[in-house]
Amino acid sequence: MFADNSDTFEAYAAANFGKIGENGPPSKMDLKPPEGVNWFKYISNVGKLTTIKKWNEVPESVLKLGGTFILDGDTVTYGWADEIPGDYPDVAELLKAAGA
Repeated sequence: MFADNSDTFEAYAAANFGKIGENGPPSKMDLKPPEGVNWFKYISNVGKLTTIKKWNEVPESVLKLGGTFILDGDTVTYGWADEIPGDYPDVAELLKAAGA
């Protein structure tokens, strides 16, 4: 797992990851909350983990979208860029791409 926590987000830029709202509305919105989540604990952790220091200012890090890659040595064999937060590739698709 890798997360670019630099001030310039160079790794995100190199992977062509965007940010929320940059390309207009997403093409799909079929998102469901994860099963078995303790929502009270989740919400209480948000305050502890957020990079938002002032509620009227949203830092660049909050707007960045991520993605998923499968590597074979130095070769990217699978790539996925999230359109919106929570937009993740199908696990079965990932396992297939990884040869599992």
